[in-house]
Amino acid sequence: MAVGTNMERGWLIGELSTQAGVSPQAIRFYEREGLLAPPQRNKSGYRLYPTESLTQLLFIQHSKQFGLTLEDIKHLVHLRGQGVNPCGSFRRLVQERLHTLAQQAKQLHATHQAIAQRFERLATELPQTDHNPDHDRALADWLSEAANPTYVPAPTGGLDRDQLIQRYMAGERDFQGLDLIQANLSGVNLSGADLSRAQLMLANLGEVVLEDSRLMGANLTGADAMGGYFRHSQMIGAILIGTDLSEADLMGANLVGANLGGANLGGANLQNANLTEAVLIGANLRDSNLEGASLWGANLSGADLTQARLHPDSLATANLWGTTLPDGQVYAPHLGSA
Repeated sequence: MAVGTNMERGWLIGELSTQAGVSPQAIRFYEREGLLAPPQRNKSGYRLYPTESLTQLLFIQHSKQFGLTLEDIKHLVHLRGQGVNPCGSFRRLVQERLHTLAQQAKQLHATHQAIAQRFERLATELPQTDHNPDHDRALADWLSEAANPTYVPAPTGGLDRDQLIQRYMAGERDFQGLDLIQANLSGVNLSGADLSRAQLMLANLGEVVLEDSRLMGANLTGADAMGGYFRHSQMIGAILIGTDLSEADLMGANLVGANLGGANLGGANLQNANLTEAVLIGANLRDSNLEGASLWGANLSGADLTQARLHPDSLATANLWGTTLPDGQVYAPHLGSA
């Protein structure tokens, strides 16, 4: 029970945690973010949260179920604090979120078509069973041919690698919305470029340099960005499903709401990156550096964080169902929290 009477004295953090269904670490996080009034000590020295904290926590949890971001919820909490019933604001924020998700769904559909078309070309001749490579072409040869066909249609944006580099060297930085599907940009320096909403599915971005660049809403599904340099890039809402970002440098990158499901981030530098509300389902984060990274509300279900460097409190509000934690243990709620 709370110290004294709940309605009169407030809540101990353990009781508040149980009643609201959130961890004590999450409560402290919300407190630091200004979403909860800080606890006060009573005469006995107990730190007690105000009685309205439970209502506030439930409001936060229920808002998250509609896909609202931390900033969205802060805005609603601010309006409530001013005595406003923010129904209209809530409606607008959810509609904006639904629009964003619809756009991402379109991009995923385009990615599905690109992969399906590539596989269709390969599947007509690719053997259906495993066999001895001494008597037939090796799989690596098949994949090389599919990845580098004799004729590759020009991107709908009308740019090939050389044209893109020439325009960049001439001082152009606005490449928003370009179709660069399967483009080979390996090792290219495009620092400061704006590739927002660009289609980079299956592109070769190995060791590309995109420092301080904008990739907001860009689709990099299935791209090879191994060793890429993305420091301080704006990648809000980017789609990086299955992208290979192993050993990539994403220090300080803004990945709010990005979808990195199944991405390979093994050994990547994500120090001080913003992964708020990011989707990292099944992602490989082994040996990655997440020190100082924000993982508020991130979905890490099934992700592998083995040997990853991060502060335990950064996982307080993340979805960790089935996640392999840095110590190698698999998180399961019935076994206790991380």
